[in-house]
Amino acid sequence: MKPPRFRVDTSEVKRAAVDGRLLSGRMRGDMEQAVARARMLGERVAKKHVPVHTGELLNSIQGSGPHIETRPSGVVAISAEVMARAPHAQVMESGRRPGKWPPMRPIERWVRLKVRRGHFELGKAQRRRRGNRRKATKASTKEGQIRSLAFLVARKIARDGITPRGYMARAHYRAESSLRREVKKISGDWPRSFER
Repeated sequence: MKPPRFRVDTSEVKRAAVDGRLLSGRMRGDMEQAVARARMLGERVAKKHVPVHTGELLNSIQGSGPHIETRPSGVVAISAEVMARAPHAQVMESGRRPGKWPPMRPIERWVRLKVRRGHFELGKAQRRRRGNRRKATKASTKEGQIRSLAFLVARKIARDGITPRGYMARAHYRAESSLRREVKKISGDWPRSFER
């Protein structure tokens, strides 16, 4: 499963604002700064709206860029990218349909973390007598209780699915609209900046 990502790119908004002119000099620098600001805004918005349980997903959201590309048509595009690299990032972004059982290991890991942090409380291990010896039953040990809780969580996910959170889609929308505004502003100033 691919990690969720989005890209902000000046070539996407160029037609409306720059009319396909080549970027050079001061305008190129202004565009790079605009793309960098849009990427940082996208990172902030994604981190603000991401669901946080362990912090792994939040910490995996990172941006890169701005990158400058010269396309064969001669158009210079400046782009940046924001990506979430956690293994469960795509499931949290786009959700999961009900019907299929999720993998148990990540859920067991999540339950162990919740137990360690005190969100779940496990009962005391029950011992059953067998002859002269006392033996702990499988479901009464700490590990058995963790597996039982993980099974219940997995069954709920299999039955109801996971609701999509859309944290990257929100971030992309905000970053893209911010970049559109800035490119329009920069391109409006562009002819005057070269007359000086």
